[in-house]
Amino acid sequence: MQGDVINDIIEKAAHADGILLGLRAYFADVTPEIKAFIERAGMVASANVEKYTTLC
Repeated sequence: MQGDVINDIIEKAAHADGILLGLRAYFADVTPEIKAFIERAGMVASANVEKYTTLC
């Protein structure tokens, strides 16, 4: 999708040393925005395993 901010965030996250997610306390779950980011990032990573796999 063009114009989708999540694509920009995922691209920046791919080049980061780490990702720190911060949010206010949310009873029994994370915010919908954080959950959407985690799910979308997971789908992108699973569809591009060779791009996002690193050797430890």
